[in-house]
Amino acid sequence: MARKSRRNKSTEVNISQDTEKNKNLLDTAAYVRLSVENGGNETDETLVVQQMLVEKYIEEHPDLRLAGTYSDNGFSGTNFDRPGFIKLMEDVKTGKIQCIVVKDLSRFGRDYLETGYYLETILPRLNVRFIAITDDYDSSRKEDQENISVPLKNMVNAMYAKDMSKKILAAKDAQRRNGNVTLSKVAFGYIRSEDRHRQIVDEETAPFVRMIFQWYMMGVSKPKIADRLNLMGIATPGQREKMGNLTVPLEKTKWRADSVDKILNNPTYAGDIVTGKLKQALYKGVKQYKTSPEDWNIQRDMHQPMIARDDYEELQERANAMKKITKDWRVKYMKDREKYKDYFAGMVRCGDCGRTMYCVRYTHNYKTMEKVGIYYTCSAQNHTQNHCDQKIEENLLKMLVMDQIQILIKSLCDRKKLLQKLKSDTSEKNAFYEAGANVRMLERKVSQAEEKNATLSYIKTKSGENYFEDADGQPWRCLHYVPDSVCYQMVERPEQFYQSALSFGHFLKQLGDYPAESLYETIPKFHDTVKRFHDFKDALRKDVKNRARLCREEIEFVLAREDDCGVLMKQLEEGILPLRVTHNDTKLNNILFDKNTGEGLCIIDLDTIMPGLAANDFGDSIRFGASTAEEDEKDLNKVHFDIELYRIYVKGYLEMAKDVLTPAENASLPWGARLMTLECGMRFLADFLQGDVYFKTTYPEHNLVRARTQFRLVKEMEEQFDQMQEIVETF
Repeated sequence: MARKSRRNKSTEVNISQDTEKNKNLLDTAAYVRLSVENGGNETDETLVVQQMLVEKYIEEHPDLRLAGTYSDNGFSGTNFDRPGFIKLMEDVKTGKIQCIVVKDLSRFGRDYLETGYYLETILPRLNVRFIAITDDYDSSRKEDQENISVPLKNMVNAMYAKDMSKKILAAKDAQRRNGNVTLSKVAFGYIRSEDRHRQIVDEETAPFVRMIFQWYMMGVSKPKIADRLNLMGIATPGQREKMGNLTVPLEKTKWRADSVDKILNNPTYAGDIVTGKLKQALYKGVKQYKTSPEDWNIQRDMHQPMIARDDYEELQERANAMKKITKDWRVKYMKDREKYKDYFAGMVRCGDCGRTMYCVRYTHNYKTMEKVGIYYTCSAQNHTQNHCDQKIEENLLKMLVMDQIQILIKSLCDRKKLLQKLKSDTSEKNAFYEAGANVRMLERKVSQAEEKNATLSYIKTKSGENYFEDADGQPWRCLHYVPDSVCYQMVERPEQFYQSALSFGHFLKQLGDYPAESLYETIPKFHDTVKRFHDFKDALRKDVKNRARLCREEIEFVLAREDDCGVLMKQLEEGILPLRVTHNDTKLNNILFDKNTGEGLCIIDLDTIMPGLAANDFGDSIRFGASTAEEDEKDLNKVHFDIELYRIYVKGYLEMAKDVLTPAENASLPWGARLMTLECGMRFLADFLQGDVYFKTTYPEHNLVRARTQFRLVKEMEEQFDQMQEIVETF
């Protein structure tokens, strides 16, 4: 029993000694890294070799205990944003790791500044020991702490990383220039060859890429193309790559206009491979950076194209031309705006609602870049409640201010006389009372003029009728003459278009509660776009003048938009859109403008007033006024849809009519612009096929030329349709 007792005591002593020994062990992390600079080559620098070396070192040192191995495979030493390193430092901060062992200093990092900061500041503060085996560095030794060779080694490691980065990038650039490109990704419609150097047509997806280009060249807009692909259930390139399927459920389709744009502008589909747009920089952790176009490497005819090169280049020229036009116009516009100052900033208040009035600058003619005018408008103009549309021209405001200054100067010249006059004379002859009376009188006159000139008013006969019948039964009527008025055949200044928008918006607002259904249809189904489409197809079927062969492209353009024709008519039939009293000829030249102030006075040509859609009147105005050229311009390069003029018209129109229009009517306005333009083009083309029996022409192709201008506008509206909708939603 005594012997057994001694044996137990001995065991207890050994256990106690082992426990005390374990307390003195440092929980040690083995950190290994395979640098991206090595290109993944299996050398003595591989993770396996590093791990074996480090773990053996820990095993051979009795004061160290392996607590875990942390690794980063393919990460540059110039960047400390590595997952393995981040995990290591998290465990260091929680106290799980008291020592770090690496093969050499370069494995820990190649940025000498940040590496030095870790070794000299961070790790010592956390009381963590650091060992670099092959560099014979141990932070627990005082001589190593003071050794200058460590910072020098870190600097050498940084220089090595920088030099290696340059060599790798140079090698990759040389491969690209020689056409030796390893494809990591391929464009939608292609698959990789077995050697990963070429793109091969994917017969499953390629037809849809070709379809996108065909649709766009036929005039289908990018948003419309996206809609068609979504309706077909076609997966986007991203969905195709992720899921491997060509089709997806309709509710999961994600095609958008920008997705289509990426395909249309990708030179891959012309047979080219473009590399070098983004370069990888290994040094200092910079992953990628953009290069200038001069540094791009373009390899032509590397694979089978989806579109002919001539067609692709034509598309790019058109896109670049539009970008340049827009950019040049914007630069000139902003530069010209800066010339004119707001002299009355914060000083002008509305006489009706008391709100601050702000300056609105129309500082250029979009053609001549000449100054047009400046006016001040009430800040409540866009409020749904307490709406106020007061405004005053800057020149008139300056005159009123100068008048008041002159009155003030005059009064200050003789204060005593003025005080005596104020005490004794409160009649209308007093300067201040007289000025106030004049202002009130002018306001009454303006109000009366606005009411009188909203539309042309008739001179009644002695019997009180609006017209007179002569002996032959012919009706005659007389209208009040509007003095100092003028008509414009084309938008010369944005202010004119804005004033026309105010006029037609006011027209709709004034008749907003009138029962449109009670009106007689002067021209039945005048703006029934579905009927207009069927009339066009009938003219095409008959082709009485054998002209269809001359306008195949235009015919295809119309036929491709059959579904569009019914968008508004369907909403009318379903009761979504209400009937309104509409003018049905809302061109700029059907408004009389004040030739002195430029303001819209009244609307003329009322013969076609009948029930219709607000979107139709709005759209006809845009068709006529937002075009950069005449209706029969032969040079289509001059014909463009001006989105800024569209914005101006929307602003003016909704300032007047927004509180009358329903939300559905607001949303229909961009469609009105597209469909009225398309409808007008269809009518011109149908008349051309019929032998010019409706519209007056001056040469045989006149109607065809007119149709082409309208279709050019439709195409550009479709391309900018998303922006058109956003503009309406803004106001």
